[in-house]
Amino acid sequence: GMPVNMVSHAHGQGYADLHFLIPQTVERIEFDKGPYYAEYGDFTTAGYVNFVTRDKIDENVAELEVGMFNSYRALALVDVLPARQKADAYLAAEITGSDGAFESPQNFQRINVFGKTVFRLGDRHRTSLSLSHFTSDWSASGQIPQRAVDAGLISRWGSIDNTEGGETSRSNLILSHQFFIDDQSLIKVNFFSTRYLFDLFSNFTFYAADSVNGDQIEQSEGRWLNGGKASYCRSFGTERNQILLNAALGLRSDHIGDIGLWRTKMRSEPLSTVQDGAVQEDNYFGYVDASWSRGHWRVNSALRYDHFLMHYTDRTSLIDYAPIEKGLLSPKLGLVYSPNHDWQLYVKLGKGFHSNDARALLTGGNSLSEALPAAYGADVGMLVKATDKVIVNLAFWHLALDQEFVYVGDEGIVEPSGATVRKGLDIGIRFQPYYWLMFTGDVTYSHARSVELPSGEQFVPLAAWLTTQFSATCNLKSGWSAGLHTRHLADRPADETNTIKAKGYLVADAVVGYSFKRLTVSASLKNLFNTEWKETQFLTTSRLLNEPEPVSDIHFTPGMPFTLSGRLKLSF
Repeated sequence: GMPVNMVSHAHGQGYADLHFLIPQTVERIEFDKGPYYAEYGDFTTAGYVNFVTRDKIDENVAELEVGMFNSYRALALVDVLPARQKADAYLAAEITGSDGAFESPQNFQRINVFGKTVFRLGDRHRTSLSLSHFTSDWSASGQIPQRAVDAGLISRWGSIDNTEGGETSRSNLILSHQFFIDDQSLIKVNFFSTRYLFDLFSNFTFYAADSVNGDQIEQSEGRWLNGGKASYCRSFGTERNQILLNAALGLRSDHIGDIGLWRTKMRSEPLSTVQDGAVQEDNYFGYVDASWSRGHWRVNSALRYDHFLMHYTDRTSLIDYAPIEKGLLSPKLGLVYSPNHDWQLYVKLGKGFHSNDARALLTGGNSLSEALPAAYGADVGMLVKATDKVIVNLAFWHLALDQEFVYVGDEGIVEPSGATVRKGLDIGIRFQPYYWLMFTGDVTYSHARSVELPSGEQFVPLAAWLTTQFSATCNLKSGWSAGLHTRHLADRPADETNTIKAKGYLVADAVVGYSFKRLTVSASLKNLFNTEWKETQFLTTSRLLNEPEPVSDIHFTPGMPFTLSGRLKLSF
């Protein structure tokens, strides 16, 4: 019920940081593709992910994990209301740290605290309250140019500016209540409030703009994020001929009292102000979603409306820009046919959108239509239970975006890159030959092109065209368990002409463990074959101190090398 993505963020539109989430508190992860779901609005173009936290824990847990590069993690989960029938509550705490494999230690530290309680008043009322806080700080070696590594100036674990880094924190409150009016009707009310702080030092171009002090920048913001939603759900008819109606009204309000960009030196000396201001962005929304099921058929139709109010005060130029308003209707339609329990065929059509940075819209002279570029999606697929042990899913998909934008962080501007069309094929297989053994495999082919650029210049930079994953897991009655997981990303275009490539990779991870009564011991092996891979890659124009002019080159951060860690878990 609480959004993760940040609008008009100091580091980039839609920035999402999930470090405030403790994995052991997650009960399930809901996800799906495309802009087909009325419940999810802004940024729901390629799909959505929803993390649902646990209402209670079955046992107390203490974990300790240590590994290479001075890495450690300690976790505690404690039930604070055991054996209560009308209420549950638990606390979770986590501390994590690592220096990483870099020549300049990363000094990464993170602390998470989470608590949740659930009250049940009779059979019809349920109230939940969760509170959490997370804080983190780190040093970074940043993105390094490939030419510097090739020339032997630095290693792949070195840096050009080792004073990069930052700190961030997020405190959350989520309060929800649901009331069953009767066996067919349900009302849900949800409220969330977040205090978020972010401060990041980066250097993407080194000495291209300032040959004396360097090009380091500081991006910073402080934000209050508040909002909520009230929904009504009612079912009609019988199990074989049923109508399900869901309607909701909601609000998301982002008040960013301080947001800016500064040029700095060595993370300590401010040089100049590029941007400094405040943003107020409100998103009012409502939707109606209706599903009809009869026999082998299910039809879903929905209509969502979003209304945005954006305001920016620029303290650098002393301009208080007039607010802008923009609304958007997003229809959705889905059809599912299930001739039996082993087959499911479906077609999904829908319109979604992604909002754009309020600062760019108000200061850059962009047209109002670019505030909420629409996304149009279509999926045709099937899910087949081939045998009792094999499930196969296959889907053809198409996604068209009215406008894509590239955020140029070191300049604090947003550059429009035009409309795009993406289409592809997804194949997934789940095979469980025995109760203790499971294999999974997924392959995705994607074709992404810009539609407004000349022929030969239509490639979308960094858009993956082929990704695959494979995993094998086993859990034996004797207490032993093991798993192997591989992921592959093929070479992909780094520029619009596909003349420069971002290199792909194949990385394998493994884990093995043994459980005895309440004790579990396990070992994790990341990057099992010590593959030299690049985690992030960008085509960037930069200048080193010994270069007379800026040079365009692939800049990257190295992917994790072979890393061994051990974990001890005690349940009580």
